Formats: sequence, C-alpha cells, structure tokens
Amino acid sequence: MSQNAPKPFPFNTCEVRGEVADQPYSAAIDILSCLILLYLLTQARHIEIRFFILSLFIFQAYHAYSHLFWGDNQYSLVNVYIIHACSYLIVIALITAISFISGKPPYIPLILAAILLDFYIFLNYLGTVYNAISGINIWVIVLLTGLWNVRLPKVVKRLLPILLILFVVIIGLFFNEKYNCEAMMSAYQFPYHIAIEIFGLIISSLFAYIFILLEADKA
Repeated sequence: MSQNAPKPFPFNTCEVRGEVADQPYSAAIDILSCLILLYLLTQARHIEIRFFILSLFIFQAYHAYSHLFWGDNQYSLVNVYIIHACSYLIVIALITAISFISGKPPYIPLILAAILLDFYIFLNYLGTVYNAISGINIWVIVLLTGLWNVRLPKVVKRLLPILLILFVVIIGLFFNEKYNCEAMMSAYQFPYHIAIEIFGLIISSLFAYIFILLEADKA
C-alpha cells in the first residue's frame, strides 16, 4: 500500500503507539479476552461447540498480536488479510455449531448474499471500518437465521437480544472512532480504542457462553 494512502487497521486506531508494545492497552484487553475464551473452551463438551469457541479465540489471539507488534511497515495489509480469514473461520465454526444445536444449517442463500456483499466491501474498502462491520453482519445473519426456529432456553432468550445490542453498540463505536478520533485525541490523549476492545471482549465471551448454554440445553 502506498504511504500516501490512509493506514489500515490496526495502525489507524485511536491509541498512541507505545515504546515497548505498539498498542499495549488494546492488546491487554484482547489477551484477557483470550484467557476468558480458553476457560469457556474447557466448559464445552462437544467438538462443534469447541470449534466455535476456538475460532473466537484464534480471532482474538491474532487481534492481540496485531496490536502488539506492528513491525516497520504501518501500511501493510497483511494484518487485514489474516483478520479477515479469521473472521471467516468464525463463520464456518458458527454454522457448524448452529447446525449441531438445531439439527439443520442456517439459511444459506441469505448468508451467501451477505458474503457477496462482504467481498465487494473487501475489494473496494480494504482496511477500513466497513470490513469489520461487514464481518459482524455475516455473524448476525448466521446467528439469527440459524436460531430462528430453535426452542431457546429462557436464559438464552434474555442474553441473545443483549448480544445483538452489543453488536450495534460496537458498530457505533467503530464509526465514532472513524470520524471523531482526531478530534478526541486533540482534546485529550487517551487510548480511546479500548472502548471497542472492551465491548469486543464482552461480545466474544457472551457469544461463547450462549453456545455453552445451548449445548447444555440440547443435552
């Protein structure tokens, strides 16, 4: 990528580069998220649910790495490609987990439409906030179409709307950082990106926990 072009994620996030680790605050939250996911992984009994939680862990682990070590090229798209691949690993694992829980896959035509939209965004808006939002869109479509006709336990019925609201909130935070980061950093230097990471930690943990509950209910 040309150095005249905007920096891609994570080099354009709202946290000043540190001396030892590049973005230590964001990375620390992602590492904590990984530890929570590892614990939740030990609570899962079936390989389909373990695969899903493991995919969340892999995503968060590379996410943490991408905030820790930038290297010399802040314009590289390597991190973008790998994170995008990790996002699709979650899609595959989520479809697998939902198929196990419900006995049938989610609505594939709608998922394929969301994937086509994601490819368009990937080709035309690579390294932007829209990549993250498109990835979330696929996860939500898989989740909703997969669980639409499933008899959900009461606790999951309460938690699922919270998860969806958290997705909306984190999308709002992405847009806030995109449009207001420079003004916020000018007003007061603070690692504002940690707001996104904190919500990411809550989302990944809740996402995994919901499927542990669904697994227990299936048994």
